[in-house]
Amino acid sequence: TLVDLSTVEIIDSFMIYALISARKNAAEVGGKFALVGVGERVRQILEETRLDRVFDVYDTVEDVTG
Repeated sequence: TLVDLSTVEIIDSFMIYALISARKNAAEVGGKFALVGVGERVRQILEETRLDRVFDVYDTVEDVTG
């Protein structure tokens, strides 16, 4: 599962919970989960909450699909 956050300027606790839940659901069925197009403010929030260590984060979809 790829979640494109390129149009998202900021995330709140509800969205963080939704992303964590989606990642967990993907893992339960053996799927992969990644965030793409993460902007500077969202990346900062992920780093401050240390979720950048939980999620695979890529600049573009092409970076994932190679």
